[in-house]
Amino acid sequence: MERRGFGFVTFAVDGVAEHVSLRSHETCGQQVVIDSAMPPGDTSTSGSFHSGLC
Repeated sequence: MERRGFGFVTFAVDGVAEHVSLRSHETCGQQVVIDSAMPPGDTSTSGSFHSGLC
């Protein structure tokens, strides 16, 4: 069975999430997919990003 994981990361400094999302990331030999995730009603573009293993 293939295990898939996900997590949420919140950055304290504006702009860091965008910078991190521009680079590729790997965990335990698996490419990590980074997508933005915002709370319902939040229209800002910085802060939290959702990541999931491919």
